[in-house]
Amino acid sequence: MNTNFPFVGPFLSTLTLLDVQPQESGHYSVVVTNAYGSATSCFATLTVYSNLLTGIKRSSNGIVTVSIAGLPNSTNCVFAATNLSPPIFWQLLFTSNNIPPNGIWQFIDTNAPAYPTRFYRFSTP
Repeated sequence: MNTNFPFVGPFLSTLTLLDVQPQESGHYSVVVTNAYGSATSCFATLTVYSNLLTGIKRSSNGIVTVSIAGLPNSTNCVFAATNLSPPIFWQLLFTSNNIPPNGIWQFIDTNAPAYPTRFYRFSTP
């Protein structure tokens, strides 16, 4: 992440960073300047987590088991779509509020046999 980029013009009080990666986690501050001087913020901590797909298995009966390494003690959601052509319609399949402390969990899609193709997406809201 480029940590030295100027913004010009009026801005809101929120900064949105797109496509940040786990290696960009760290402590950041903001320096705001204008014709009257400058002000430096306190450090803010940016922590970036990513759900890691550790395995996916389709059994002979068509049931799919997905193994995930996520953020411990977090809420995680599983979505599915039948194709990836826009517009993509992601259907919420599962929400868990009790991911174990080690972050390792599985989702078993017992409805997968009804679909010839299915794509999965995971999120931590």
